[in-house]
Amino acid sequence: MLVAVATNFPARATDLPDDEELENSGAVVGEIVIQSANVFDPQEEGEDRKVFRFVNRLHRRTRDRVTRGLLLFEPGDPYLRRTLDESARTLREANYFYDANVRPIRYEDGRVDVLVETRDVWSLRPGIGFGRAGGENSFHFGLTDENMLGLGKSLTFKHKSNVDRTESLVRYRDPNLAGRRMVLELEHSNNSDGRLRALKLVRPFFSLDSRWATGFRARSDDRIDSLYSLGEVTNRFTHEEDFVELFGGFSRGLAQGRARRWTVGATLERDRFGAEPGFAGPQFAPPNRDLVYPWIGLEVVHDRFFVVRDLDHIARIEDRNLGRHYSVRLGLAAPAFGADRSRAILRVEHGFGLSPGEGQWIFFNSHASGRFGSSKSENVLVGGDLRYYARNWGEHVLFAAMRFDLAIDLDPENQLLLGGDSGLRGYPLRYQAGTRRYLLTLEQRWYTRWHPFKLFRVGAAAFVDVGRAWFPESGRNQFDELRNVGVGLRLGSSRTSTGSLVHVDLAMPLDGDDSISRVQLFISSRESF
Repeated sequence: MLVAVATNFPARATDLPDDEELENSGAVVGEIVIQSANVFDPQEEGEDRKVFRFVNRLHRRTRDRVTRGLLLFEPGDPYLRRTLDESARTLREANYFYDANVRPIRYEDGRVDVLVETRDVWSLRPGIGFGRAGGENSFHFGLTDENMLGLGKSLTFKHKSNVDRTESLVRYRDPNLAGRRMVLELEHSNNSDGRLRALKLVRPFFSLDSRWATGFRARSDDRIDSLYSLGEVTNRFTHEEDFVELFGGFSRGLAQGRARRWTVGATLERDRFGAEPGFAGPQFAPPNRDLVYPWIGLEVVHDRFFVVRDLDHIARIEDRNLGRHYSVRLGLAAPAFGADRSRAILRVEHGFGLSPGEGQWIFFNSHASGRFGSSKSENVLVGGDLRYYARNWGEHVLFAAMRFDLAIDLDPENQLLLGGDSGLRGYPLRYQAGTRRYLLTLEQRWYTRWHPFKLFRVGAAAFVDVGRAWFPESGRNQFDELRNVGVGLRLGSSRTSTGSLVHVDLAMPLDGDDSISRVQLFISSRESF
């Protein structure tokens, strides 16, 4: 529940005309009142403690001008309920707010005063973390501030180690550079197998009614790639990847409940491969690849957003869209542009949601991508996922999901993998590989109101996973379908700047060989339940 600082405003203004009447009357936005609650509210039961008051004094609340900079309306703009709702969604997307609400509070002489209520979270996160998935350990330590000095800017220092590499990185992000809706991201990482540098400067379509977008992205990544079978590395090779993209877009804004956006751009993708010295497996390296291509894209988003709690998070508002959305992007690589081959480069995405009954929701997403020539197709990947949520036993949820993927002539460094790190929680990571893959999950989710120390929320789950990855043309898999059952604990922070949940799962595999442990411990931090 949103907790605001002490205010004279009522929870709901009862003397206001309804939204339709205000809009039809030509009302405009008047005064915008910002009320930002601190991390802890001494007026709430259990939060009037010395340590919590001390945390509040240390925390620099988000500055009003930062909050105003995220709003999609200004004084004098026409009053539109959908703009207030979309502004609230934009605020909730910011990592430094736990919750946000935007509502009218007063109407006089054709002007509607608007109240913006937010609650900050503790954005400075020194942290040490440990994870385990598929029999492999990972850890990290570092320092992140998602809201430096209340300015909405993010700075991260982190050292982490996993099965692929050890990494030391610095990342900076400004989501509203100079108040111009520009997003600036800088990243530098020194790794055990190379280094990564990335720059992003983008003005996105930041709202449904945005009229233009532009941007530049660049990334240089020097690393070692590994190929897997039955959880074991079968080959390693060096990979130097360079990526540069420039684009611009335009739109007529939101019309008849949908936004249509056109984008044009140019992309350079350069990949260099080499054998990894000292590796005992086959000394195989993929051929080098140069792709340079102009492209055009179309995106359509329908506005059917709604708010809900306790689906993929615990006690947090989640913004979902039942509207249809799709995007198509078509490029043309040719030697005349500097590419080493002639290919049409296609990427398609499509999704929609529906509510078949009270407390039930279905969301479907699909995608297809690849490079297509007159006689050869490359790196073709087609897939999708279907997710079903149904309320049961009060506010708890039965969750079911199906994911499928199909690959044709993937680039040699890419694989379709399935294992403990990709949803099949009872098995080693990257256990099966193939050109076909599916995963079915059935999960009962429980959301408790338990709020230990007023710091985190607690949930639980019981689950069944069934999946397979295989090569239909060669029968190269040792096993067919793999199944596991398990139970898990979910911990969701209510005071920090991340909406992720800590997963602690115990999963028992029902198939596979004797080398697989009968109980797999899975510990990770994920963005959903």
